[in-house]
Amino acid sequence: MEYRSSPIAARSFCGRCGSPIALLYDDASEIGLHLATLDQRAELAAQYHYGVESQLPWFDAGKDLPRRSTEEKW
Repeated sequence: MEYRSSPIAARSFCGRCGSPIALLYDDASEIGLHLATLDQRAELAAQYHYGVESQLPWFDAGKDLPRRSTEEKW
């Protein structure tokens, strides 16, 4: 299932359990996937951290990756 979550993006959810799966910005050429929802996630390499403005101070998932803030501010 896909729902428009803001004027600039949509989110997709599992039709069976409702878990969030992806974020799709209207003008982007890529899709943000929630890796924990995938069975073969070890085969995918993270390319950057997204939504870093709300990152918990103790969380570290690779300091060497580029960091991106959320595009839309409320």
